[in-house]
Order: sequence, then structure tokens, then C-alpha cells
Amino acid sequence: QMWNDEQTHSLPGDAVQQAALARSMGFADWEAFLPVLDQKRQAVNAVFRRVFVVEGGEEPAKTPERQLWEQLLDEPQSLALLAQSGFTPPEDSLSVLSDLRTGRLYQSLTELARERLNRLMPRLIRACARQENPGLALARSLPVLQSIARRSGYIAMLADHEAALLQFVKLVHASTWITVQLTQYPILLDSLLDTRHLYHPLNRQELDSALKQEMVNIDPLDTGQVMERLRQFKLTQVLRVAAADITGMLPLMVVSDQLTWIAETILEQAVAHAWSLLTAKHGQPRYEKDGQHHVAGLTVIGYGKLGGIELGYSSDLDIVFLHDSEGTRQVTDGPRVLENPVFFARLAQKIIHILTTFTHDGRLYETDTRLRPSGSSGLMVSSLSAFTHYQHENAWVWEHQALLRARAITGNPVLKQRFEAIRHDILCQPRSLADLGTEVSNMRKKMWESLGSKEDDIFIIKKDPGGITDIEFMVQYLILAHAHDHPDLVCWSDNIRQLESLKQNGILPADKAGHLADIYRLMRNQVHALALQEQKSAVESEELGTERAFVRSCWEAIFPDQ
Repeated sequence: QMWNDEQTHSLPGDAVQQAALARSMGFADWEAFLPVLDQKRQAVNAVFRRVFVVEGGEEPAKTPERQLWEQLLDEPQSLALLAQSGFTPPEDSLSVLSDLRTGRLYQSLTELARERLNRLMPRLIRACARQENPGLALARSLPVLQSIARRSGYIAMLADHEAALLQFVKLVHASTWITVQLTQYPILLDSLLDTRHLYHPLNRQELDSALKQEMVNIDPLDTGQVMERLRQFKLTQVLRVAAADITGMLPLMVVSDQLTWIAETILEQAVAHAWSLLTAKHGQPRYEKDGQHHVAGLTVIGYGKLGGIELGYSSDLDIVFLHDSEGTRQVTDGPRVLENPVFFARLAQKIIHILTTFTHDGRLYETDTRLRPSGSSGLMVSSLSAFTHYQHENAWVWEHQALLRARAITGNPVLKQRFEAIRHDILCQPRSLADLGTEVSNMRKKMWESLGSKEDDIFIIKKDPGGITDIEFMVQYLILAHAHDHPDLVCWSDNIRQLESLKQNGILPADKAGHLADIYRLMRNQVHALALQEQKSAVESEELGTERAFVRSCWEAIFPDQ
């Protein structure tokens, strides 16, 4: 590469170039240099093979699986082999294999791609046979292979790395959601090479460091590059969580923690990038108060599952934008001056663009900003003072229920603390228990009617009576009813710790609070498991019957006249 600045990494064939390379490496001549180089190359190759478990080599010609794939067996022999290997019914598996082998995709592949696929398929069949349901594993594997067949490097990777192939089959066998992810985003297959990291998701600090490292070698003001890195980062990190999840290495609460941390890390980076773009054009937003000059800041408030640390694999982000600009001279200090409200509105729009734009790597998150003051008709970004006034004077009870699950995600520590103080003050105000009970129960009834199941034999776990939302509404009612006398009730934004606080303050009996928490976890676990199979969060009405009855009995005890 250093000879005439040529873009090549090959050893030179010319005697003069060989001598020059040898001398530059500290050797007298090429003959002295080459044996040492060969020794080093062999050592590096040995390490590579230990790390990546390269299997290599051709599939033996006589293996039954190879004969099956190459259609050298007659139909009875093929069916017998598949049945013996656990593929039930064998006819289905033989059909999908035959369709792939004789289909247009296979015929259109290059000679190299066909050779690689031919090398992989017998090994894939054996890997599928090691799963609990070999036919299911095969049926889920093939769509992924079809999506990458023309990118035969991935086919070769799976063929040559037995460990990666086994992880691939295990993951798609366990989860439809993972199958879809690998089909849509083949870049995730690279993650299968290193099983040491695949099943060990990063903690919050490690995620932050890893994402910052991803951003080192790109133009910090190139939104396209930033969005690409953010999406690839999310895809990789969420796959690691899912892999650990389906193998039982992470309990539900930790899975939600992990997914929430990933969202927080990405949201912080999106805010930082949007801030850099706007301040490069317009300068910092500043304001003057009590004779002092200040830089205004933005905080993103997480509501719902983000605020409650309960994100799932496909959760939206419920977010509200607040800024602390107040006083006089609320303008930016750059050459293209903007009034601060305009600056923050553009900042929020840019953040949403980064999160929601669909690229070849998908979108980061769907966002919902309708929980802001005045909902969809309100300003995209409110000042802290305007937010406080709205919550005290104009907010509905359901908005205070939502505020119970809110927390500041991004922003400087002082700005976050100001929001938490405002939240605490609003939630701890005294209330009429009769009016509060009527408002909460009426809102719940409206949700039953509009979002509940219309079929008697189906139970929607989250929305139907006796489900997750009933538990959340009971907890929210009890906290709003008693927070004035027990302000520590509002310290947490997640339902489990809120239930624990109600127990510790003597508002809910310990046995009832504990049982509700167990049911809440059980139902969320079921919703979570269904999501990994790309299924709706609904079950037959007979399921969870005992748990639903207990939740309804608690509801009737708390709202006896509703």
C-alpha cells in the first residue's frame, strides 16, 4: 500500500519492492524476512480460528443431509430421513426444501452463491434437527436465507462457522420477531459470530460508551450518517436483549430495563445531534433574568412505557418537550437569530425526524407527543412555567394519571430536578376523593368500551376488565388520593414500585399489594412472550381467569359505587 500510494495489500512480486519491504521491517533481505512473516501469519490465523471457530471444508459427499438437499434420494427415502431427524410432518419440510432447490431464486444465483448455499444447507438441516421442533426451525430459517442468498458472504459465514449457524437456528426457532429482524436487517447476522457478547446486553453506562464510540469516525453534523449509526446500534443492542431474553438469561423486569436504557441512550444522542445542528446555525438560546444571562436548555420527558421503564420490543415513545427559557431577551446568540420558542420548536421537530424517519435500516421509534399541554392542538414545546400553569389550572385527571408515569429522560441535572419538583408539587395537591373516583372509573369505562375485546371468548390482556390497565388505574387512583398526606408515593414512575409504596404506607394491605404485583408481572410476561412471536396481546378468555377475578374484586372494593 505504501509503494506509490497504491491501494493494495498484496505482498510485492518485484525483487526491488521485496528488498525495500524487507529492509523497512528491519531485515537484511527478502529471504530473511519471509520465514518470519509466514510464522506471524500462521499465528494470527490460529487466533482467528480459535475466536471464530472456522469450520471450513467441503461437506462430505455421502452425508444423508447432502443427498437430501441435492435430491439424490427418492421421496420415501427423503421423508424417512426427515422423520427420523424429528421433522414433523416430514412432508412440509421436504416441500420447503424442494421449493428452494428448484425455485427461481436458486436458479438465478451465481455459481459461487449456489456453491455456498449447497455447502450450507446440509449443515442447516442438521442444526435444525437439534431443536425441539426441527420443522419449525427450518420453516423460519429459510425466509432469512432467501433474503440473503444473493449476498452470499452471509451464506458463507453461516456455512463456515458452526457456532454462528447454531445460534442462528436457535434464535429463529425461538422467536418469530427475531426471524423478522434477521430477514429485514441481515447486518444483524454479524452479531452471531461472537457468542461471548450476544447473550450479554450492555448496562446503561456501557451503552452510552458504546454509542459514543460508534459516532467517533463520522461527521457529527451529517444527519444521514448519524441516523444510520443510531439505527444499526439499536438493531444490534435490541437483538442482544432478545437473545438473552428467549434463552431465559434475563427476567422480564430486566428486559424492560435494558430496552428502556437503549431508548434513553439513543434519545440523548438524537437530542445532542439536533442541538449541534441548530446551534451551528443560530447559536445558543439565551435569556436574561434578574440581571443574569443564562443558556436555556431542553428536557425530554418520557411518559407511558418509557417513563414507567416498561418498554417492549416494538414500543412507541411517549415524549413531551419542555424548555426553561424565561425572562427577557429570549433569543439565540448566533448570526441567524431566532426567538427561543422558535428555536426549541425546530429542535423538537429535528429530534422527531431523527427518531421516526424510515431508512433502509428501518426507523428508530414511533413517537407520540399528544400528552403535551393541550394535546395535539398545543405547542410542540412548552416552557416549564407554561407546563406548570397548565397542569395546575387546566389538566384533566387522566393527565395527572399520565404524569405519575412521567420522568425526565434528557437534559442537564438542574433542569431535570426542576421538572421533578414540578411533578411532585402537582401530584401531591389535595383532591376530592369522590370526584377523583368518579373521573378515574368513568375514564376506565370509556376505555373498556372503545378498546376492549368485542368477543366473549377473547381476553385482551392489557385493555379488558381484570387486565393490566385495571391494575394501573387502581394504583394511580390510590396515589393521587393519598399523595397529599404521603408525598413519597410519587417518587417512582413504574407500577411495581408504586405498588410497593402503597403497601409501605399502609394504603394497600401487604398481601393484596403483593398479589397485584405478581399478577401485573405475569400479565406483562405474557404480553411480552406474545410480542416475541409477533402475536397480539390477547388470549382465550379461560386463561388467567383466577387472576382476572382477583383484579376485578380489588377494583370493586376500591370503586364500590362506580
